[in-house]
Amino acid sequence: MTSFWAKSIRGTLIPFLIALGPAFLVAQKASPFAIPGRPPPPPKTLKSQLPIPKKITPQVKKLPSPYDLRGCYHFEGKWHFALYHKSTRESAWLSWEQNSTGVTHAGDVFIFDPEKFKVTHESSNPQVAYDSIDLAEASKASGAAFNPTAPSTAKPAKKVPVPPVKKGPPRGLVVPGPKRK
Repeated sequence: MTSFWAKSIRGTLIPFLIALGPAFLVAQKASPFAIPGRPPPPPKTLKSQLPIPKKITPQVKKLPSPYDLRGCYHFEGKWHFALYHKSTRESAWLSWEQNSTGVTHAGDVFIFDPEKFKVTHESSNPQVAYDSIDLAEASKASGAAFNPTAPSTAKPAKKVPVPPVKKGPPRGLVVPGPKRK
């Protein structure tokens, strides 16, 4: 004897499968929109690998250089130039030859241009680019200029005597001092 549930499932499942059978056959037929005589396109297969993502590179920041070019000179086939770091207040003389690609100092590369008296500062960080460094202007003196001549023999101005200050009785509330016995 079979149970009620088994009979009901068997009674509904068999007609359901019989109704879906022709639907599966229709789905496998050629498309009514296909060109006659041409074979059907191959079935599309999903790729097992995802496409390689594009490498995202951050934008390069253009910053002013923390160095100043304080001076340069040419001696015995080499150019020598002085770099001054603005924040640490340290200076260094670097030598550059015509055939060299650059001078390494503090992890960065400096390339001297003797025609324009400029230094190109290339950072060790690929995300940072620095402006070129021009020859710094000489700082202008502030205040009066120093005159090393002897002082003039003009008569000094007379000092006006200040009258002495008279001590008088105190003004306002006077508190008497302690009495002695």
